[in-house]
Amino acid sequence: MSNHETITLTLGLALWMGVTAMSLARRLRVPPLLFYLLAGLALGPMGLGWISPQALGDRLSTLVEFGLAIILFEGALSLPSSAGGALPHSSRRLLGIGMPMTAVLSALTAHFVAGLDPLASAAFGALISVTGPTTIGPLLRSLAISRRLEVLLRNEAIWGDCLGILMASLVLPFWIQRGPKALASLPYHLFEMVGLAAVMGVVAGVLLARWVLPALAKLGEPELPGMAALAWAILAFTAAQTLSPGSGPIASAVAGFTLVTMKGPFAAEIRLFKGQVAYLFISMLFVLLSGLFHLSAIQGNLTRLLLTALILGFIVRPASLFLAFWGTELPMAERLFTALIGPRGIVALATASFVLTQRGDDPMAREAFALTFLVIALSAGFATLMGRPLAWLLRIRVAESRTGIVIVGINPFSTALATALSGRVPVRLLDSDPAKVQATAIPGVEVVQGNALDESLYEDAAELGYRRVLAATPNDALNGMVLEHAEPVFGRNRLFRIASSPSAALVRLRPHLAKTLAFSEEFHTGLLPEGGRWRIREAAGTAPGLWPLASLKGDGVRLIRGGGSEPPPYLVLEMDGPLPVSRSGPVDLPSGRG
Repeated sequence: MSNHETITLTLGLALWMGVTAMSLARRLRVPPLLFYLLAGLALGPMGLGWISPQALGDRLSTLVEFGLAIILFEGALSLPSSAGGALPHSSRRLLGIGMPMTAVLSALTAHFVAGLDPLASAAFGALISVTGPTTIGPLLRSLAISRRLEVLLRNEAIWGDCLGILMASLVLPFWIQRGPKALASLPYHLFEMVGLAAVMGVVAGVLLARWVLPALAKLGEPELPGMAALAWAILAFTAAQTLSPGSGPIASAVAGFTLVTMKGPFAAEIRLFKGQVAYLFISMLFVLLSGLFHLSAIQGNLTRLLLTALILGFIVRPASLFLAFWGTELPMAERLFTALIGPRGIVALATASFVLTQRGDDPMAREAFALTFLVIALSAGFATLMGRPLAWLLRIRVAESRTGIVIVGINPFSTALATALSGRVPVRLLDSDPAKVQATAIPGVEVVQGNALDESLYEDAAELGYRRVLAATPNDALNGMVLEHAEPVFGRNRLFRIASSPSAALVRLRPHLAKTLAFSEEFHTGLLPEGGRWRIREAAGTAPGLWPLASLKGDGVRLIRGGGSEPPPYLVLEMDGPLPVSRSGPVDLPSGRG
C-alpha cells in the first residue's frame, strides 16, 4: 500500500471511529474520552494495525495545531456571557495556586519516580496540570450539580488549558532545542508570546463582533457566520503562531472569549457550527494520537510510569487542590470531587505528540508521551466510570426535582404555572416578544427576551442551574423545534412540551422526543375554559375537576409526563364549570394518575 493510500485510510478510519465512539458515549451519557483512547489502541499498531499515525509525518503536527485552535475557540465560546466579570474566589485559587503546584509536583514526580530528565519532567508537569473543555464538558452534561461547582470546573477547563499551553510553550523550546540560547530568551519569549496572543485574540474577536458578523447578517445566509468565525479563529491562531511560536492557541481562546463577552450576533449558529467541527477534530485527533502509543517503547519502564500516573491522580492533584481551596467557602464534598475528578484532555496529548514527532529518536520524548497517555487514560477511565457514583456518594448531585425550569412562551397558562412553581424551584420565562416580556412581572420569576431556537440561551440557563425545559407556546410545531434545540444542552429526559391542541401528538419529532407531552397525553390548553375560570393550586390528591400537573417533592417539583404517574401531593389545574369538550367529544379528567 502506498503512503498516500495509508494516509487516506488512517484519516478515514480515525474520523469514522472517533464519531462512532462519541455516539456510543452520548448514548451511555458518559464522557467519550475513554472510548477515543480505546479506539485508537484497537485500530493502531498495538492492535489491528489499520491506522498508522506515523505515516502522516509533519502533517500530524499541522492537524494538531489547527485542532487546538478550533477546540480552544469553541471552548471559550461555551463560557457564559457573564464570564467577563471577575472569576470566583475558588476559581482564582485553583488557577493561581492549585495549577502551578500541580505542575511543580508532577514534574518532580516524573523526574524522581518515572526517571525523566529535568527538561522532559518540567514540560510534562506543565502539560499534565490541566483538564480541558473536551473532557469536562461531557461530564457536566451527564451530572446535575451545583452551579458553583460547574463554574469552577468549567473555568479550570478553559483557562487552565490556556495557562497550561502558556507554561508548556515556555518549556518546550528548551526541551526541543536543549541549549543555553533558549534559556537566555525566556523573559523576552514570555512577554512576546502573552502580549501577542492577547492582541491577536482581542483584535479578531472585536472585528468579528463589530463588523464581520453584522455585515454577514445583511446577506441573510445562516451558513456564513459559523464559517466566518472558524476562518477568523484560524487566522488569529496562524498569525500569532507565525510571529511567536506557542502563542497561537492562546490567541484562539482570547478571540472566542472576546466574542462571547461582546455578545456578537449569530451566537447560536456559530456555536452549533463550531461545536460540530470541534467534535470532529477532537474525536479524530484522539484516535490518531492514541494510535501513537505502543507498549514496546516503554516495556523497561512500564511499572514506574504506571506508578507515576497513579501518584499524580490520587496524591499530587488532591494535595495541590486542597491547599489551593484552604480558606475558601467551597464545601468539603465539592473540594474532594474537584480533586479526584480531573480528566486530562487533548491539549496534553497533542502537545506531547508534537514533541514526539520533533524528537522521535529521543527516549525521553517517547517516555514522556507514554506517561502523558497513561495519565490521560487513567484519569479519563476514573471520570467515566466513577464520576456519577462519586457525585452520588459525596451527595453533591442536585436532585432533579430541585433544578430550575425554563418555560418557553408567555401566555396566561404559562405565567400561572410559573407563578405556582416559583415558590419551590427557580423558574425562567422565555419569549421572543419584547412587549410580552416587558408586561410580565412575576415575583421570583426571571423573565427573559430571546429567540427560543437560540441554543446559547439554554447553555447560559444551564450555567445558572436550570436543568429542565417546558415548551409552552401556542404553536405545537414550534414547541417541538424548541425541544430539538434544547436537547443538546439538557438531554432528552429533561424536556417537556405542552399541547395547545389535540393534534399536538401528530407533530413530527425525532423518535426519541416523541414522548415529551407534559401532564397527560389527553391534555391540551384548548381545554381551558374561557374567562379565566380555572386556577393552579396545590392539592393532597386528585378529584373530579382537578388535573395533576406536577408532583410536589419536599421543596422541589417533578413535572408529570404524559402516560406516566407520580405520587401525591400535587400541583393541580382546577377548572370551574362543566367538563371541557374537545373536538372528539367530552374529556374525562384523570383521577389518580399523571
